[in-house]
Amino acid sequence: MVKFEEMKKLILFLFIATFLSACSDFLEEDTSTIMSDDSEAIKTETGMFSALIGAYKPMSYTWNTGLGNSNTQGVCCGDDILTTHKARNKADFREFDQFNVNDINYRLQFIWDGAYKAIQGANLIIDNYEEATGDQDNIMQYAGEAYFLRAYNYFWVARMWEEAPILLHSQTFDFDYLTMEPSDQLALYNQIIADCDLALATMVSDTRVQPGRASKGSVMALKAEALLHMAGYPLKQTAKYAEAAAVAKDLIDDRAIYGLGLVDDWADLWQAEHDGNSEEVFAITFLGTSQNWNGNALYGSANRPADEGGWNDICAEITFFNNYPDQYRKDLTYKTSIEKDIDGVMTTIPWQDFESARPFFQKFEGERNNWYLGQSLPLERFAEVYLIYAEAELMSGGDVDEALEALNIIVRRAYNQPLYTASVYDYTAAQLTQDLILTEKAREHAGEWVRWFDLVRTEKVEEANSTKDPDDLQPIGGLDKSDYFMPIPATETQVNPNL
Repeated sequence: MVKFEEMKKLILFLFIATFLSACSDFLEEDTSTIMSDDSEAIKTETGMFSALIGAYKPMSYTWNTGLGNSNTQGVCCGDDILTTHKARNKADFREFDQFNVNDINYRLQFIWDGAYKAIQGANLIIDNYEEATGDQDNIMQYAGEAYFLRAYNYFWVARMWEEAPILLHSQTFDFDYLTMEPSDQLALYNQIIADCDLALATMVSDTRVQPGRASKGSVMALKAEALLHMAGYPLKQTAKYAEAAAVAKDLIDDRAIYGLGLVDDWADLWQAEHDGNSEEVFAITFLGTSQNWNGNALYGSANRPADEGGWNDICAEITFFNNYPDQYRKDLTYKTSIEKDIDGVMTTIPWQDFESARPFFQKFEGERNNWYLGQSLPLERFAEVYLIYAEAELMSGGDVDEALEALNIIVRRAYNQPLYTASVYDYTAAQLTQDLILTEKAREHAGEWVRWFDLVRTEKVEEANSTKDPDDLQPIGGLDKSDYFMPIPATETQVNPNL
């Protein structure tokens, strides 16, 4: 396999190739090395790997596209956990929290563009890998990862936009794209599941080849989560609960094969020294530099209060915070005070006296107060696999004891207890409900991009927002199912009114 250092070096090759592909056709040049569908450069092992870098890159291009910034949290502010500053320059974030999202909200554009640029890059590989020369194991691995990337990015599209176009081929422009109709939820999810199956059939390595790349375990986790969503709103294909449970259970049982599993200490998940840990089912990695816009901008400044020089982008809603039980995990999740030098005296300032009057998410404060951290960003964690299994097994009428144990493993860790030994914090079978699992899942993933989509698929957006603290941002107007999905960005509908 190509080594990590070689991957960094090939980034330059990719950028050059992309630049060349934009040159006007009146220039007389040798086009044999252009990374496009009709060139020979792509049909080599090196070309395939360069294209793979290009498919991953749009997910982490700090201030242009993708998920490596606070927009990933911002677009989920309609839940009952995430919010933003009530004033300052956070109007775009507030639109999500108040269910008043405009189609020119540029936070939407980050997610849309990142997804479709990654899909375009994945398509380039998928369209050409069968003709590529070189080490076939490597080439097949790259193709499998491309299928995963296409599925993963369509998963974001499907959950955010009720309808969206499905593009399955690469860079060749077709005027039909300007009039194409969007595909519905069923078509989007069917494509996601199909790509997951193709990824599993094509990938060679069971474990991740290097940090930041997908593995077969990543694919299985994505497939289980997608099936769980298909069982909920709007598709309500409840038979998918059993399928989701089966996939999640296989991944849990075979976690050693895939090099995945829970870490014992919840604190280790949020420290740079533990990047690449076994719980990172799929994570974005960063170089941590501002020069090439490859820094983690979700951690750091975006998740710190202005009282210590942060940006106040994302903070916590009060009701959920107050209802969160006192435990080890809560102490690590939330930042509830800062130490500040006031007139030469170090003074503790509680969150109630922050400018925002909100706690912040300590787990995302990073090692430094800036926006170009090298710390990895886990997009999918193994804890969620356990919780997907617990819910899907329960809802499918499966083994209640197995579902309960999967939930209790996560709860024990929340209290810093041994994971696989019964504790006084365990729930009982009589207490086990879907709502309980969803509550514990919300606590486990507080501040992440999980709760909002769970509320949508379980049709609980209205209920969750009805418990907001009076001092939290409130929805503008009433809430109904029309608020569950985002408007397609105006940049797209202006070009193609059919969208």
